Amino acid sequence: MSAAETTARLRPAEPLGQRAYAEIEGMIVTGALEPGAVIGQKALAALLGLGLTPVREAMLRLEAYGLVEVVPRSGFRISEADFAQQFLLLEARRELERGLARAAALRARPEERRRMREVGEAHIAAARTGDRHAVAHCDREYKELLVQAARNPYLARAIAPIHALSRRFYFTHAGAVLPEVAQACAGVVFAASDGEVQAAAEASDRLMDLIEAFSQASLGRRP
Repeated sequence: MSAAETTARLRPAEPLGQRAYAEIEGMIVTGALEPGAVIGQKALAALLGLGLTPVREAMLRLEAYGLVEVVPRSGFRISEADFAQQFLLLEARRELERGLARAAALRARPEERRRMREVGEAHIAAARTGDRHAVAHCDREYKELLVQAARNPYLARAIAPIHALSRRFYFTHAGAVLPEVAQACAGVVFAASDGEVQAAAEASDRLMDLIEAFSQASLGRRP
């Protein structure tokens, strides 16, 4: 079974709005929908095999996160990526991720802990094979698992746009899949899966150290 098939097997059935969001966000993050491109809701619905309502719901969510802009009578434009404020985003993300990891380790239910370990292992396997599509799916899956397990709506609302923008930055600048990033992501969910609150927070800090170094190398500077 390929890494992509494994991640598909691991994901439970999603509400249509969430499925539409995941598919469209994935296309933006990986560059299949390029910055500046304008696409209508009907075209997206046909592409995804979904109705207009879930697509509209997904696009409004993406607009709120800054990934698309409304174009009257035309649909939506994929926003130009503004990476100038990446380090400000990381400042906020570091603290939120640490809290998320701690809360997930504390509150995750048994089935969520099992899935965390499965997704972490799939993430590592996908990175080893260089399967960019599967890595993107695993990256989204592990983030959503942590948010779900944390059971903190305030954290969830605060980190959602940061996750979307961070995924776009990473997959724009990573010319190839980076196994060390996948390993660090897996380290967070492994610790959370084991209920190790402090270890999960420390794993989150190690991941953010790696992402900060990656960002600095990608942009060539830090303000």
